[in-house]
Amino acid sequence: MKEIVKSVEKKLKELNKYDSEVMKIIEDSFESCVSFYSQRDGIILLNSENEIISIDDRFKDWFKIDIEKFINKKFCTLFDESISVFVEEFLKEVEDKRFLEKNSMFIKIGRVKKHLDLKIEILEINKKVYKLVIFKDKEFDYINYQLSFIEKKVDNIIVRIKDFKILMQELVNIFVESNLFDAAWVGKIDREFKKVIPIVTTMEYKEFDFDEISHVVEVLFKKNEIIFENEKGYKTEIIFPLFKRWDYKNSDEIVYVVLVFSKEKIIFKDSETYRLREIIYKINVAISDLMLKQEAQNLILKDPLTNTYLRKVLIEKMKEYIDDKIPFAFVLIDIDKLSRVNDVLGFWAGDEVLKKLANYLNDLNAFISRYGSDEFGLIIKGDKEKVYKELDKLIKFNDNLLKINGSTLFMPISISVGFFPEDASKLEELILKTEKALKEAKKKGGNKIEYVSENLNLLPKDYLEIQKELKEAIINDEYVMYYQPIIDIKNKKVWGVEALLRWKSKKRGLVSPAKFIPILEESGLINEVGDIVIDKVIDSLKEFEEYNLHIAFSLNLSVTQLLSKNIAREIIKKCDKKKINKEKLVVEITESVLMENLEILNVQLEEFKKNNIKVEIDDFGTGYSSLAYLKRIPVYALKIDREFVKDILVDEEDLSIVDAIISIAKSLKKETIAEGVEEKEQFLKLNDMGVDKIQGYYFAKPMTKEELIKYLEEFDFNKFL
Repeated sequence: MKEIVKSVEKKLKELNKYDSEVMKIIEDSFESCVSFYSQRDGIILLNSENEIISIDDRFKDWFKIDIEKFINKKFCTLFDESISVFVEEFLKEVEDKRFLEKNSMFIKIGRVKKHLDLKIEILEINKKVYKLVIFKDKEFDYINYQLSFIEKKVDNIIVRIKDFKILMQELVNIFVESNLFDAAWVGKIDREFKKVIPIVTTMEYKEFDFDEISHVVEVLFKKNEIIFENEKGYKTEIIFPLFKRWDYKNSDEIVYVVLVFSKEKIIFKDSETYRLREIIYKINVAISDLMLKQEAQNLILKDPLTNTYLRKVLIEKMKEYIDDKIPFAFVLIDIDKLSRVNDVLGFWAGDEVLKKLANYLNDLNAFISRYGSDEFGLIIKGDKEKVYKELDKLIKFNDNLLKINGSTLFMPISISVGFFPEDASKLEELILKTEKALKEAKKKGGNKIEYVSENLNLLPKDYLEIQKELKEAIINDEYVMYYQPIIDIKNKKVWGVEALLRWKSKKRGLVSPAKFIPILEESGLINEVGDIVIDKVIDSLKEFEEYNLHIAFSLNLSVTQLLSKNIAREIIKKCDKKKINKEKLVVEITESVLMENLEILNVQLEEFKKNNIKVEIDDFGTGYSSLAYLKRIPVYALKIDREFVKDILVDEEDLSIVDAIISIAKSLKKETIAEGVEEKEQFLKLNDMGVDKIQGYYFAKPMTKEELIKYLEEFDFNKFL
């Protein structure tokens, strides 16, 4: 930047036309051009000879380069020979076209390789030619991730909060907590005086002169939202209205206005703008009854979109039945993948799906309510025979195709059912169990009915106390690793171990993973504890290498770890720091997590592969893997879920499933590991079927590191035959 300014200044002086105001205009113009690009972009400036004038800090941090070594050097000298020829041709082509871009390039500088988009555009300042080179990081869709955060939080508050001011305060807090925006506020529009009066805000009033945005009111009457730059230090402002009626597309009754601000320039793609609009639309729908409750009693009792009762009415009805000891079934319905319809066709199409399902439900002999943003709740009175009859009608909805805005859609639903009084005698317990059953139905792929059962794991009553203790356990170093051996039955040796987390609480003793791991996941502590697990496993692997005990160590990665950051890069960095043999490290990812997030995780899978870290699909057979995907993704082995193994000797269906998994794995040249093997007969059967490796209590229970060393020294495969 300084080089350009100096060059322009010199040229203007030569022409005897130097003027400080002209100079400022030129500098501002260039900075405006650069500021158009996101802070997540790396930028390099070239002169007309393709020599590097400047490199920004983002690019420097990406590739760990010494900027001074490359200043005044040819741009192509940055890159390895493998792509420098391409870059040279690209530069020649941009001379003619003035702007050129190349998407999805793997660029390597030194030892660092990144997945980037490349754009080059020509700039002319006072007849001097420069090239602005922009690299966009492809590895993490930050804006969409943060919009997902906002959407989930908004879904929660619009169901939970029924006070308008509290709802608005929570809303502005969510926008700021997302880290996408730095400030937010809600104001009320005074149409008579054309003023915007602040109601709630996340910033000090002195930071912003609210009177200065009064001019936007007239524009808001004509648009759904405005995105523009502001001169007061915020590079992006988004202003959107809240209308008096929920169907704000056809309404001009703007009552409130919401503004969100960012100090960084945000470039929204069309899909992201639609998603933001959808969030605002949900808020409009949620507050409609709050705004109009004094005008129409019906809006207090019914959802205006689907004309079904609100959740609070459903809950009051259940309380009444429980007090009167009337048996009933509480049914929850969730529309699978409704967000996909909203993303592709827009939220209006999603609303049409909700209305069509609501119309279908009206034919049932049931009390119906809108339970959540994409959920309905039913009460079906009577004995189980009557309930099952209505459920048979309900599940037939999945046989239908819906016609929405000219498109034909398959929109299956997931259903959960809890019975009073058999499954729970108290309202809160019945709701918790039925909601948990619905999550299980979704986890199993949806399009099914899940009944409340004793096997459902609910959060314990002392959840908050345990959560506090789990946080303290990080400081007190109470997390320990146990290791369960994995046996290579062909080579008759211990191939490796699976690292299993245990909590050795000073207060509670050794706590079962079934009790504390769900709380780690629910509370968000799984990331911190997950980092501890990774460190401990890598340390153990290093220690065993020094003992000349060369076995593999596998560790489990949660969905939170995988989606909140590039965990692959962190693991690789830690392995390199410890100088361990990465071929001996294995990561396990459950089938459902992998398949549901394949597009996002594919980059990390490739990073693991390039660094010789093996990937296993855990709990295989419980999800919905596509054979086409299995062929393409770089996984080393399929781990057969214990649910199929435990009854393999008595259940023909389980036997067939295991046999099919082994056949699939062999055809794709992948190995199989059977977990949960507890009996000799199971082991012998799996051996005959061609399983490669075995894990289970028959060979060994999980053990401490010291016990593992002794186990390895004394292991004799023949003892198990």
